Amino acid sequence: MPPHRPSFVAVTGQNASSCGYCHSGVDTSISFGAWAYSLSCADYQQLLDKGWRRSGKYLYKPDLSTTCCPPYTIRLDVGKFSPSKGHKKVVKKVRKWIADGAGEKRRPGPSTTSTVEGALEELAERDEDWEDEDEELVDITEEEAGSTGVDLVPRSESDAPIPTEQVEEPARPPPPAPQVLPAGQSGSHVIANEPNVDVTSLDSSKRPHTAPFGKNHDLPAGKRQKGAKPPKQGLQGGQASAPQDFIAVIQDAEKYSGNPKGHKLKVVLERASYQEETYQLFRKYQIAVHKDPPGKLSPQKYKQFLVDTPLVFEPPQIPNTPGYGSFHQKYYADGKLIAVGVIDILPLCVSSVYFMYDPDYGFLSLGVYSALREIAFTKLLHNGLPELKYYYMGFYIHSCAKMRYKAHYKPSDLACPQTFVWVPAEKAQLVLDQHKRATLVHLADGNSETATSTPPSSYVLPSADGVSDAEVGSLMSYNDGNILHFRLSEAFRESKTEVKQLYALVGPDLARRMVIVA
Repeated sequence: MPPHRPSFVAVTGQNASSCGYCHSGVDTSISFGAWAYSLSCADYQQLLDKGWRRSGKYLYKPDLSTTCCPPYTIRLDVGKFSPSKGHKKVVKKVRKWIADGAGEKRRPGPSTTSTVEGALEELAERDEDWEDEDEELVDITEEEAGSTGVDLVPRSESDAPIPTEQVEEPARPPPPAPQVLPAGQSGSHVIANEPNVDVTSLDSSKRPHTAPFGKNHDLPAGKRQKGAKPPKQGLQGGQASAPQDFIAVIQDAEKYSGNPKGHKLKVVLERASYQEETYQLFRKYQIAVHKDPPGKLSPQKYKQFLVDTPLVFEPPQIPNTPGYGSFHQKYYADGKLIAVGVIDILPLCVSSVYFMYDPDYGFLSLGVYSALREIAFTKLLHNGLPELKYYYMGFYIHSCAKMRYKAHYKPSDLACPQTFVWVPAEKAQLVLDQHKRATLVHLADGNSETATSTPPSSYVLPSADGVSDAEVGSLMSYNDGNILHFRLSEAFRESKTEVKQLYALVGPDLARRMVIVA
């Protein structure tokens, strides 16, 4: 990695807003925020692991002690990932559609069923693929549409608002951007796209054919005994697979068959930038799926949310890797853009930011498929970047039942909000069933029964009271074109309380690598 560059941030303070999860209608979602003009990928990785997230250039950390729907950071070690039956069904569905167009008879038409309600009516008419999978429908539900697609959900819930990753905004406008930033240091200012096809396409032509999920489709029919099950390959049942197996299964699913009734799916990774076709897809998705009023959507708002990024792009140092930064992963079906995943590639993980898709292709369960594909993509990156082995799906909201789907990608871990120790999500869920707000560090005990029966400690927001004037005074600060110690800044007396809160929430090591823009 290149030499560390300082991150430039401005504190914007505590923010209260309406909640996108419980839809309380009042300002019950409480967080602390900062505006990032420039942020190293290593620094953002540490922020993620301390419970922060970004919305465009805005960084925010929910206050678990007061916010209405306490969020917990969740991650998946992709080397241990074991897909559920429902996940396998989605991959098979995409594979069949690519191979021979199967499933298109249920495609919602743009004039009558391109909305969520219409798509759900079509999805309710499942074929035999789903007849024996009732117990797995929890894996493929509308919750996964929050930012990742519309899938099966009981019809009685179809009119309910879809929970989604919130579009967070600062409590007040940040100061103007510092003039000392080198050209191109902010990721959103560099538009050049440098896709690496070997990495981003998961090109199946470069690998031998692998039978999907244990069925040997290449065995000639004459060589099989009638009624005999074919030999199992690839992923078997609920067993954990070898690291390469799931990559091969995704590659096989996307392999073009040559059938004129089939389809060509191409997935391209590009640096985050504004493209008109992507904005139009976003607009169509937001109106049809999230019921956004058309008048509230604009290219500028889209750009601020899903194009602008504070992450400083770090060019690849290892062959067949894309570098670190913010990217758009674009899905093209027969040359038409049908979906886009917004992701951050960081030193230890691929972090999912948002996913949008063309509602006309909702029958493919693209939300679920994109998550599975991003898991396979993370596995592939891990081959060249051994430390990069996690997939982050944002926040897990246990108090919002529709947001629990993220733990269905197993085995996931949740971060203790107090100590940031990672604990198994399955054990954490037992605690969160009983306690809406809880620390999880006691679950690090290997004895599952003892850990889950021990009452958790209450979460306490790190307080600015424990940070001294000297500690924040020694931080770097940008003021009127100069970088100096914060104690020498004109804003020190007025801003030190909020800067102390930032210091308490990010920790001393990270705070000392930041330049405070006052």
